[in-house]
Amino acid sequence: MSGINDQVGPRLYQTLEDITGLHKESKEARERSQKAEDKAASADWKSEITQKRLFEAVDGQEQLDETKMIRVDVEDGKVYPNASAKLDAVQQRTTAQLAQKANLESPINPNWSNWDDIRWNYGFDRNKTRIHNTFKGVLETDAMISVRGGGGRWNSVDGIGSFINGGHVFEGWSADEKYRFTMLVGKREMEAHIQVFNPITKEMGVVKLGTDRDNLGYDFSERTAKFFGEVAFENFQAIRKTNNAGSLDFTGGSKFGAGNRDGASIKMFGGSYLANPGGMDIYLGDYARDLTSFLNIHHMKNGKDVELARLFPSGRFRIGGALIVGKYDTVPPVLEKGTIFYGQSTDNLKVASESGFTDIISGIIKDNEWEISYGKRFETDRRGAALKLFGDNAHYPASTHIHIGSYQRDLRVDSHFAVRAANSNGSAPEVMRIDGLGKTWFFGSVKLGELTSDPTPENGRMYYNSSTRKIRICEGLTWKNMIA
Repeated sequence: MSGINDQVGPRLYQTLEDITGLHKESKEARERSQKAEDKAASADWKSEITQKRLFEAVDGQEQLDETKMIRVDVEDGKVYPNASAKLDAVQQRTTAQLAQKANLESPINPNWSNWDDIRWNYGFDRNKTRIHNTFKGVLETDAMISVRGGGGRWNSVDGIGSFINGGHVFEGWSADEKYRFTMLVGKREMEAHIQVFNPITKEMGVVKLGTDRDNLGYDFSERTAKFFGEVAFENFQAIRKTNNAGSLDFTGGSKFGAGNRDGASIKMFGGSYLANPGGMDIYLGDYARDLTSFLNIHHMKNGKDVELARLFPSGRFRIGGALIVGKYDTVPPVLEKGTIFYGQSTDNLKVASESGFTDIISGIIKDNEWEISYGKRFETDRRGAALKLFGDNAHYPASTHIHIGSYQRDLRVDSHFAVRAANSNGSAPEVMRIDGLGKTWFFGSVKLGELTSDPTPENGRMYYNSSTRKIRICEGLTWKNMIA
């Protein structure tokens, strides 16, 4: 204990001296007692040692029973088997009495040499703060360490920091004393904090929870929190911002923000955000690379993920089921070009265009057939082209009919069905045309079907015979070479 600071108050010094002397006395007494016990254990001890010498050897102040080597403490009335046990009891009793009476404190000394070091002076008023005491060794208690009074670093008692009701209550320094782990209370009312801090550079470090192993646990620093495990919420309501004028960014990448994202992100805006109040942005891809990224919506079913919809980078949208659009009794007041809606009064889909609102599809479904017609007029009331698709229909199973012309006037010469093929020049020339009278044009070569022999005769049929390498036609129910 000789290493204790020489400026410790006299009460502390005397108390520690008492404890030190007690331990010294105990050690010497143990040695004397052990010698006496070793001698007494021999068969002829009575003849070689007198009762008086035995009393002196064990430093006995009370009577000693020579036959059983039992010592009775007249102070507490307890029986001890030897002097060593007696001294143990005396030591425990004395230490307890000292601890009950000790009220230790160190002096205030503005000239203390350690006040010139930032590790000590940072956040303290040397004219008001008691100097630090040093105890070398491990402190252990069967209860707890309690810090009261708010006199730690940056304390509110001396009013030298921003704490309003407390100060630092624990500091644990690194071996080179360049940074410390700190626990503090009362910087703001009803708040406590933990942090890692370098008083020289003023940098904040990382507090790791759950483990000390790399890439495990949960790391917290001044501006980021890094989780290496799952996060589960009980009684969870929301992840929210306290300021509704800002935004919240969730990203699958390591970066976020305009021009910086390297993975998909969802950005949600508060109701007071100026650019997109109460809105949400979804970002796909990577600013540094051109990726084929998709926005997928899945449904989990029977242990599998079933794709319900997919948004492609080109803007194309694919759905795996029915698409339901908004219904309006009248035309919505504000619509951008390309907006699709369902007009309930007209019972059809409409699209907003430059000229107003145009019907997309007018059709009816009945008896395993679906008809799409211009002007929403069907069957014998048709006044324009129509497409009719058949399902398991009794008359036209799995067939398709294309209707041209009008039931109101004869358009057989003017109406036609055309097949066009688009090309990279931005045009779509006709490759085939059929008019209302059945006249057919092919704007290219026509390839006939190939057979190895003549089929059943049917006037007007034509095919290419791959065996004879001739074009064959049927006239008068007889197959003939088109060219001999």
